[in-house]
Amino acid sequence: MKLTRLLELHRQNLGAQDLAGNFGDSILVRNNLIYRKIRASSLQAGFTFSCEPNTAYIALPFAQLENILASKNIPYVNNVTVIEKVVAQLKDDVVWDDISDGLRKNFVFHESCHAVARSFASPGNAEAIKSKALRILMEESFANTCEFLAVADAEDASHRIFFELNSYTALFEEKTNIKNAIRDCGFDCVFKIMWLAYLHSNYLHAHLDEKQWHRCLAIAGADSLPASQSKVLKALKAISKIAFTLDPRFRLVTTRFHFKLNGISMSPQEILNFDILAEDSIHNFLSSAFQVFAD
Repeated sequence: MKLTRLLELHRQNLGAQDLAGNFGDSILVRNNLIYRKIRASSLQAGFTFSCEPNTAYIALPFAQLENILASKNIPYVNNVTVIEKVVAQLKDDVVWDDISDGLRKNFVFHESCHAVARSFASPGNAEAIKSKALRILMEESFANTCEFLAVADAEDASHRIFFELNSYTALFEEKTNIKNAIRDCGFDCVFKIMWLAYLHSNYLHAHLDEKQWHRCLAIAGADSLPASQSKVLKALKAISKIAFTLDPRFRLVTTRFHFKLNGISMSPQEILNFDILAEDSIHNFLSSAFQVFAD
């Protein structure tokens, strides 16, 4: 796709809530439901965005999450100005593939999901180590779920380009499966199932066993589906398995590092030996989370 066309799309859709310096932000706010809802909720929660140089975030972003949430300021890199200069120089003689591998991505979507989740997280006893760990992993799972489900709206090439540029993961191959699951089970149910699956994945589980799966179905309200809907449940279980494809090193090493930054010392065994679904805070979290996407 011509870079001039992508720049034109970015410019012509700019609105009051959009980041002019974040390439494709305006398209995603306009055309991606989850991206738009997260933007509105993050602003409502008092968060702002800045493209002022933030060397700590550029150098080691995973270490800056708590600083971002405390300051309520989400950093990003202005990756539009350089594109404007390239287009001015080469005009129509440059396409997206010419720069896609080298252009700096932004993760305001992922960080905004953390911001929104922090605004309504209810971890229970905030002093308890396991409660603090649960809050952190609930928030991360919320961001994982939002990125995963948001690909459902990526209907054309420009949307896919902009989404991939603004996300950690972009599993476009799952778009049809996600849309079918939402059609058959409802957004509420699919969101809850995926969040619960990602939560177990972030807690280092390799999969949901049968007992966990049926408990998750009950929490999501999917256990009331009639037996005739067995194909629907099978499809729902199939997409839930995507949550367990998260990078194992990220789940283990990066999560442990984040725990250390928050004064949490837990072994993988301690993380695994925790009945997540018995915690009241996950029900409170889900109730608040779904309100973000309510019309």
